[in-house]
Amino acid sequence: MVGRLLELLETPRTLEALSRALGVAQADLLPLLRLLEGRGYLERLEACGSCGVCSLKAFCQGPGQVAYRRIDRQA
Repeated sequence: MVGRLLELLETPRTLEALSRALGVAQADLLPLLRLLEGRGYLERLEACGSCGVCSLKAFCQGPGQVAYRRIDRQA
């Protein structure tokens, strides 16, 4: 599941979208997202409301929206 999650996070996705795509409850997925964020595999993105210039405008539904995306880790 972690591999599939990281594949999905090549583009920013919300917790709700990830939950649907993986067939996992949001409450079960959130701790994994936090763990991967803490270990530097992904980053949490918060929408700011400046959609005209924001790189998240494709998914954004307004201020307060949160998404995650994978961080490319070069060895």
